[in-house]
Amino acid sequence: KDLGLEEVRNFKFIDHPDDNQLNAAMNELKRLGALDNEENITDKGRTMASLPMEPRLSNLIIEANSNGVVDTVTTMAAFLELKPVILMMNVDDIYKKLYDELIIEKTDAEGNIAEINSSEQENLERKSQHEFERYQGVVANLQDARSDFFTLLHIYDLWIRNSKSEDWANANFLNNGTLLEAENVKAELLDIAKAHQMSNEDTVSGQDLIAKVDKTLVSAF
Repeated sequence: KDLGLEEVRNFKFIDHPDDNQLNAAMNELKRLGALDNEENITDKGRTMASLPMEPRLSNLIIEANSNGVVDTVTTMAAFLELKPVILMMNVDDIYKKLYDELIIEKTDAEGNIAEINSSEQENLERKSQHEFERYQGVVANLQDARSDFFTLLHIYDLWIRNSKSEDWANANFLNNGTLLEAENVKAELLDIAKAHQMSNEDTVSGQDLIAKVDKTLVSAF
């Protein structure tokens, strides 16, 4: 629409999308406010089109700018397309990790592996259960009851306060690679916002910030 196409459905695409997909995309753009009910592009739609990102994300940045919460929302948005930041583990995963460590300990210089005795096996099972319970407690403490978005924000803030320590991330069962990538994505989003004359800082704080973030997320999604 921003390119002047009045009827997108009749455009000669090289690889024409399925009509249902196209209709769904047009309805989503109308829901986001990029198109009006007659499918004409709106002022907001032109701003969205100028941002080099997919519509849902560009709409999120625009709404965040309107509500004065660009910095906070870009932190949340940075995680959207990345691998989960919290490592997903069960007791079997932990058992395998501890088992592999024990095998390494019991392997001599010639590559011979000493047999695991019953006492070592029982200790391995006990340690696995204990470590799994620790994992559950750590992950529970990372959660923010308000939403997954606020949990991501909480984790990112903790990581920053702990000097972006990989050891801290590992101790808290977090994917340090995801945190580093999120930091880079956030910087890119803030650069884009600044290049389009948007604020790249929060202009509100405290409970007002929380309320404005909630408003942004509801309107964007």
